[in-house]
Amino acid sequence: MRHRGVRVLAALCAGVLVAGLAAAGASADTGTQSGGGSGGKKKIVIGALGPFFDSNTGTESTEWPAAVKARVKAFNKANELPGYTLEVFECDTGLDPNATEKCARDGADEGIVAAVGFNGTTGGNLLPILEGAGIPAVGTIPVSPVETSNPVSFPLTSGIPGAFEALPVAIGNEGANKQSLVLSDIGAATSIAELFVQASVDRQGYELGATVRVPPDVADFAPIVASATEGDPEGISSFIVGQPAGTFIQALRQSGFDGPVSAGSAFISQDLIDELGSDANGLLVPSLLSWQKSKGGKQFNKEMKKYAKGEVLNDVAANYWLSTWVVGQQLKAIVKDGGTPDAASLLTAMGQLTDYNTQGMTPPITTTEPVVVDSPIPFERFYNQTVVPFEVKKGKLTQTSTKFVDPFVKQ
Repeated sequence: MRHRGVRVLAALCAGVLVAGLAAAGASADTGTQSGGGSGGKKKIVIGALGPFFDSNTGTESTEWPAAVKARVKAFNKANELPGYTLEVFECDTGLDPNATEKCARDGADEGIVAAVGFNGTTGGNLLPILEGAGIPAVGTIPVSPVETSNPVSFPLTSGIPGAFEALPVAIGNEGANKQSLVLSDIGAATSIAELFVQASVDRQGYELGATVRVPPDVADFAPIVASATEGDPEGISSFIVGQPAGTFIQALRQSGFDGPVSAGSAFISQDLIDELGSDANGLLVPSLLSWQKSKGGKQFNKEMKKYAKGEVLNDVAANYWLSTWVVGQQLKAIVKDGGTPDAASLLTAMGQLTDYNTQGMTPPITTTEPVVVDSPIPFERFYNQTVVPFEVKKGKLTQTSTKFVDPFVKQ
């Protein structure tokens, strides 16, 4: 079975200020282009860059570039921009700074007008090259401060800070004021994660009891569960990398703990839910986007099922899709206003968004007045600091509300 979607946020966790931890052993593919022009139409190239495959761990996230291609196929088929056709330049950066820089340079050479949805630990290598070429990075997921400080970066989600700070809020909203935290021990990145969680707990007025670190090679989860439930917490937040996420949840449920449990969206794949069976039901999984119930979310699901059959649907794939959708809409507006649909025009347009409607996948986006969030690590600007409630119900990850939750303010 392929390990899919496991690193949706695992890579992010490792990347907060310590991107080098995960770089060893990562692989990257050379760039490829798809969706070629036809009928004499002018081509516009969009860059799908990110760590799509890691030969060292066997993990792959093919749904990320597939989401870009699905949107492009639908865009072209509907002739949304008469006289033009979109193409996709795909390049796997791995978790490798050198490969990331090569992908960025190759993308610039291919004439990409934007890089969309980038989700990885090497934004510090990617963004300066794009900045030098005048190419916007639309939908970069905030991993480190660089994604919210580089002037060509336009994040559409709350990224790592939102993902971590939302975990205590999710269980707190279910009445769990006395909480514990269980998370993978991946070195310095774990300490960063704990900072975000503690900041959220303090802001909300919760009590954080046990903080339990899970070693990478743990086999027996009984001691982990015993530590996590010591002191009778009312709820537990978890952020555990890979298959151990399921093992912990199963052991926790078998111990008789019936309080609310929140989990990072990175690790709650449909495969894992299927393996857990009824033990998965009730898991609270904050998501970065409204990717099921919104108008845009429904379009994302429809296009993925049509043009990317068999691919995983998750919030990061939705972010790649949404980023591509935003670029397409901005290109249409540029042409309508008599402009040239190139990187320079797109960069200008992205910096001038006011109450921009993403079809409900995010709150309205304004890039002229970024939000500075209350965070233990300085992130200069967010355009969307929220998360969206999801829960596992009847064996499916299900969006439970259309409400956007801001975990950086007291609930």
